[in-house]
Amino acid sequence: MAKDPIYLRHLGALATLRNFLGSRYYQTVWEDFPSDEEVWNDYAKRTDPQTIHRLVEQSETLLKQPPEAIDQFLTDALGAAGGLYFTNPQEAAAWLHRFRTYMLSVLSQQQ
Repeated sequence: MAKDPIYLRHLGALATLRNFLGSRYYQTVWEDFPSDEEVWNDYAKRTDPQTIHRLVEQSETLLKQPPEAIDQFLTDALGAAGGLYFTNPQEAAAWLHRFRTYMLSVLSQQQ
């Protein structure tokens, strides 16, 4: 897996994914974007392919975990930002799978 940039390493494991979640899913995100896909599209337009590649890799690593671990990671990464909620661990895992699929499509369009 590609290493996270030095400036993100303080976030620990899967730092690029943690940074994405904490910075994009702020408390009023839904006032600015109507859907996850719009959030993801806006981010993809503003970042480099290496970052998207790290997001895909880190999502794949996390998707190897049980839904409860995925849910816990997402909850921890979002912290008090409050912009994204899941009603159960399966919903969290499904969201992460959709995110990974979207970012993979962004990568394929950039090549």
